[in-house]
Amino acid sequence: MKNFIIVLILLMSTAINSQTNYNFSEIKSSPDLQKLLLKIMDEHKETRSSMLLEFIEDAKVVDDIVTSSRGIYSSKIYVKGMHYAGIPIAEAIFSNNSIKLTTDTLNYSGKKLLEKIESENGLTPVYYNDRSYDWEKETETINLRVKFVNGENLALLGDKDFAVLKIDFKPIYKIPLAKIHHKIKKFKKQPDYVLSSSTEHSIYDVFINGIKIEENYTYDRLHLNKYITSNVTSVKIIAKREPDYNEKVYYSAAILDQSINEDVKIIEGRFLGDKTVVFETSFNSELPYYPEAWTNGSDLRKEKKLKEKVITLYNKLGKAILENDEQMLNSMLYQRQFEVQQVNYDTTFLTARILWGNLIERSVYVNHTVSKDFEIDFSTNGKLIYCHPKDTKEMIIFEEENYDDPFNFYLYEPKGSNELKIIR
Repeated sequence: MKNFIIVLILLMSTAINSQTNYNFSEIKSSPDLQKLLLKIMDEHKETRSSMLLEFIEDAKVVDDIVTSSRGIYSSKIYVKGMHYAGIPIAEAIFSNNSIKLTTDTLNYSGKKLLEKIESENGLTPVYYNDRSYDWEKETETINLRVKFVNGENLALLGDKDFAVLKIDFKPIYKIPLAKIHHKIKKFKKQPDYVLSSSTEHSIYDVFINGIKIEENYTYDRLHLNKYITSNVTSVKIIAKREPDYNEKVYYSAAILDQSINEDVKIIEGRFLGDKTVVFETSFNSELPYYPEAWTNGSDLRKEKKLKEKVITLYNKLGKAILENDEQMLNSMLYQRQFEVQQVNYDTTFLTARILWGNLIERSVYVNHTVSKDFEIDFSTNGKLIYCHPKDTKEMIIFEEENYDDPFNFYLYEPKGSNELKIIR
């Protein structure tokens, strides 16, 4: 429907020129954009100054990429034969990773059909006197805006109204980690277990199946699925009143299935004082998929060289990021990311793409530091560990001038292996 609206609105333009050389609807990536620009450059060598307004005169081709001494390539182009799937384009603005197309003025040919579509589907509101649509796709971000000049809405278009289509092309990632969403299964029932706490002026720690939760989460809501490995899950909460607060403090909580917004288990509330109060319970955690996670891990409490293994893993990760070693990063992080997205039924392409983009961006850092002085917390009978550094903010920090970027992971060692793995 959305793609139909794009074509439908753009079709309401003047008749196409006899030349139809340059079809922008065929562009699906930055390389495609470069190829079309090269074609226009090649076919307008003699008339470049008049046909290509603001064309960069010193533009040149290096490995099929258009570059210029003026930095990021950008050019506003008016040539005959530009169109989007047969819809005439009056102006095209190229840049390295985007294209912005402006149609000729619109006519009234679609008035009745647009009026019907708008009444039946409730098209998005008008912003700033224009009609604007946005679509976020895996390799493109698309914005279509109908600019009202003398029209009132899509059903009452004026003869001076026009449309602008802007497409930003994202990098095309081929590494499996960045494309995990294609592997995620959807199920008929998809429970989303959440610990919901109700309290003020209190400090508390949460343990799920014996695992102390170290992630940053809002105190009133913690998603549990990624810490669940079987159909029974234990919950332990250790709470007390804030040290500088002297009034009565009350803590209560509930475990709920957010997918159906129903309580699974109520944790009876209690008043908190200076002494810690322990809440313990368990619940039936029925998931359509249970990750292997750390269940096949070795008992690391027996490992004499555990600290050396931790340092080795984080140095290995730091080296892979700074050297942009895609295969190594995929190897180290794929299973963790797959399990987390699967237990959350996360089929969106943005999740893994953002993670991968962040990893790649860290390659610009000049150095990384790994903690050498840290304590290790053991959980799940010694199978899972989390390290608390004493000499740095986190176990690994990436540095660039006055900026640092720290992070940390849960680790385990599969039985039969001699190397630690990142799992959460």
